Amino acid sequence: MLLTSYVPYDPVATTSPARSPYDVDRAQQYAPSYAMEPFGVPFGLPEHPQAVLILVLGAVGLMSGVLAPFAWHLGNKARRECREGRYRLTDAVRVGRILGIIGTSLMIAAIGLVFLMGMFFFLAERFPG
Repeated sequence: MLLTSYVPYDPVATTSPARSPYDVDRAQQYAPSYAMEPFGVPFGLPEHPQAVLILVLGAVGLMSGVLAPFAWHLGNKARRECREGRYRLTDAVRVGRILGIIGTSLMIAAIGLVFLMGMFFFLAERFPG
């Protein structure tokens, strides 16, 4: 059997009805109205300039305890500035602030434990037996 009149299948020409000018694609309907960076972060707001410093202070403060309150304070200050709309709140600020809170809490607990141990040894020496 020999095919002499072959017509290629064109799905657009055969199946799509005439579109009205008011029809909107779903992708266009829900597209954001502002410019986007590749991972969904809006253009325009820069990262907070002390974000990396807050993260480093939080990480070191978690281990040593001395720098943790500074990370907590700077993290709160950076968060306030980001909420005012001057900077973009990044994960480095969030994580550094949380590490500062945890490190400060651990430092306070350690100081309390040392104080209680000192009181115990003082009272044990004072009142033997």
